[in-house]
Amino acid sequence: VDAKVELSFTVSGQDLKPTDFWKRKCDPYYEVNRIQAVYETGELLLQPVFRSEVARKTSVPSYEEASFTVAQTSSCDVSQDIIISVHDWFRLAPDRYIGEFVTNFEELQKIVGRGNPHTFPLYKREGPRIAGMTRMRTSKTMLKGGRSSSRTG
Repeated sequence: VDAKVELSFTVSGQDLKPTDFWKRKCDPYYEVNRIQAVYETGELLLQPVFRSEVARKTSVPSYEEASFTVAQTSSCDVSQDIIISVHDWFRLAPDRYIGEFVTNFEELQKIVGRGNPHTFPLYKREGPRIAGMTRMRTSKTMLKGGRSSSRTG
């Protein structure tokens, strides 16, 4: 696969809930993460490769067009999982996790090629943040197995 293959698309969300009781609307943004390492315990170390702008005070955000290459997201392996996580931005406190979905570059290419909107439901996954990266308790087989059944479109 050519490492310079670039993918451009726009992202929007719907019905995002605020993560704090005192906020009426959330301030969401999303991150595109690549799997950096898989530990023997099955935990994944994720590295952010793209972060969107913050959509202020909304439960139905729309973001500017995002572009990235297969090399940035998956080390030229179009079938490697990409984890896209959504967070609620806070000015004076740590940002809070809203949810995530799993896809891969090949699937995103097909969706963009069709030109139709596509819906990915968000799922919550627990895991501590480590130096700007996320360490999650799951395995590649769990991700691949959950990916096909967790999509609508």
